[in-house]
Amino acid sequence: MKKVILFLVLLQLTVSFAQRPNGGLGGNTRQASAGQERPEFESTKVAGFIEYDSKKVLKKLKLKKGDSIVKQITVHINTYNAKITSIKLENKELLEGLDIVVNQNMETAMKTRNRELMGTTMKMVQEKLKPIRDKIKAQDDELNVFFEQSLTDDQNKKWLDYQKSEREKLMPKRRRGNDARNRPDDLNGNQRKRG
Repeated sequence: MKKVILFLVLLQLTVSFAQRPNGGLGGNTRQASAGQERPEFESTKVAGFIEYDSKKVLKKLKLKKGDSIVKQITVHINTYNAKITSIKLENKELLEGLDIVVNQNMETAMKTRNRELMGTTMKMVQEKLKPIRDKIKAQDDELNVFFEQSLTDDQNKKWLDYQKSEREKLMPKRRRGNDARNRPDDLNGNQRKRG
């Protein structure tokens, strides 16, 4: 009888430890997630404001100061930057207001675990930023047309790659937790075959 009771107690402990986070060792999931910081919302990044450094662009395109096109590229980049700055200044109050509202709403939504509030907030952001994004896209397209007409195919490809990398820098970094959903199936990043 003692062996049966001992077996049941051990089984109960095993099951209870298997159910608790961290193998039953200390804390709960709320404490673990509280240590993770939420990135601040920056409307200028979400809208896609980029100002290019003409020296970096020339270096990426492997153009030297003596090349005939360097001055034209520098002028077009400076013009682009001036127009982008103008768009940013025109919408300064809207962008600052969005930063405040979104950060407050996200904090409230995370505390109350209200996904609906997060969804409506992000929908509102998309609606408010669409006209600004359209203006930025028009400037991007204008600059890209100039580069396409003025540069060789290889140089234009380098420009588009550089522009893409600059856009990716604006995207928030995704949190990489240490759970199975974020871990690759193997170290080479290949998908595991399931069959």
